[in-house]
Amino acid sequence: MPHVKRMIVTGKICDRLKKSDLSFIPGINLLIGPNGSGKSTIFQILSKRIKVGDTIYQDSRVTFDIDGQPKTFSFDFEKDSPRVKGRVDTGFDIASRWHSHGQSVAAIIAMVRSQEAKDHVMLMDEPEQALDLENLKLLISSLHASPATQIILVTHSPFLIMQPDFHVVEMVDGYRGQVVTAVQQLTALMT
Repeated sequence: MPHVKRMIVTGKICDRLKKSDLSFIPGINLLIGPNGSGKSTIFQILSKRIKVGDTIYQDSRVTFDIDGQPKTFSFDFEKDSPRVKGRVDTGFDIASRWHSHGQSVAAIIAMVRSQEAKDHVMLMDEPEQALDLENLKLLISSLHASPATQIILVTHSPFLIMQPDFHVVEMVDGYRGQVVTAVQQLTALMT
């Protein structure tokens, strides 16, 4: 089953990361951490949007431990939205260009469940953006139903972070516990 097992980042680019040695498993992985911890940088490296070794990061290196030869779909819900012009190098290009944001999300959710995802590693940066509660529940059920071998999802959503069967990769140790505690405190204030 093709998937990314481990990723180690070294060099100057580590200045942008709170953690540079990350382990993933087959199935659903959530990459979490506070703003500025390097989640989007990891997403960009995984989806090859940052070329490590370019003039800015010429002393940087990324080492991957990968099982098999995974094919990837990546979608950055902020940058690849229909509101941003430019080319999107993913299978989601048509949805991004021709639909409203809500329709794009529906198309992405459908693709997550589709057989096109089979044997792929899917990368998503904050897919919960602009989702109402019903679509967030649909996203969660679609993630569970996906035939993808691995999903690596960058998120801030407590609804996703608190899913008990998602593998959590923390950019800052103890971050998931902080989210759970904050949600419990907010819930107590509301009752």
